[in-house]
Amino acid sequence: MPIHIEIADELEKLGKHFKASQRTVLLKSVKRALRRSSNPLERLSVKRVQQFRSLNAKLIKQRWFRMKKRLNGMDLRKIEIELLILRKPLNLIDVIIGSKTPRKQLGISVRQRRPLRMRITPGKTVRLNHAFIAKGKKSSVYHVFKRKGPGKSPLVKQAAPSLNELFEKEFFRRPIERDIAKRLNKEFSAAYDYFLAQALR
Repeated sequence: MPIHIEIADELEKLGKHFKASQRTVLLKSVKRALRRSSNPLERLSVKRVQQFRSLNAKLIKQRWFRMKKRLNGMDLRKIEIELLILRKPLNLIDVIIGSKTPRKQLGISVRQRRPLRMRITPGKTVRLNHAFIAKGKKSSVYHVFKRKGPGKSPLVKQAAPSLNELFEKEFFRRPIERDIAKRLNKEFSAAYDYFLAQALR
């Protein structure tokens, strides 16, 4: 579920009462405030994710986040910034503790292999028994696998839910939306004062 930063209806109503020059000031201020709030939105979202998942910031931004900006045009209702969270499952290889490459396992039965240790949630270690690391059939990316049953049963790729599921929960999104609303109001006020002063010169 994406997080939107958009202009409230009150601003649209307010804009109708402005003179032509002030209307331009309002529009410029809105665009500047949104543009300068996009980085804080991404930064706040990354920090919020890291409270629940043991992932580094660069990986979160590269794999799950996409910023979409609509800052053209004159209609305030259509001007917004949107943080999209991709529906990609969490590859367990990213949260493995220790070596993330295949370990020596030739000749060792699955039952006797050391369990893999991982940390999905900060501060909590999980052991995954009878699992191993290998490359996917159609890629060079390592994954964690387990067999579906005993013997030469089919392999099943192990993964954790996508970060998108976190953003669908209201308790998770609320602090981000609250903090970015404060930042947006502050940026808008500063931008409006600046552009109005420029217009009155």
